[in-house]
Amino acid sequence: IPDIIEKYKTIIDGSLADDFGADRTAIHFFVPADDIRNEDYNLSFNLYQEIVYEEVKYDSPKDIINGNDKRKGIRKLDQEREQLMKDLEGLLK
Repeated sequence: IPDIIEKYKTIIDGSLADDFGADRTAIHFFVPADDIRNEDYNLSFNLYQEIVYEEVKYDSPKDIINGNDKRKGIRKLDQEREQLMKDLEGLLK
């Protein structure tokens, strides 16, 4: 909220006049009154917010199972887990 108050004060002072409502991908932004009037005074945040979607890239199923240069696969992790379980059981005897 302090950031919102500070931004509001800079707009009132006129120092953000060019930036008024420019970045609608931000956490908060100002919407010009004309835009609100054009939407029949609908104040739904999602109506004015611009959503930017980022493509998520996943490893192939083969790489998830067998691993790749970046990370171990499920098989290797399972082998390590099994060895650690054997070591732990040996300590408990």
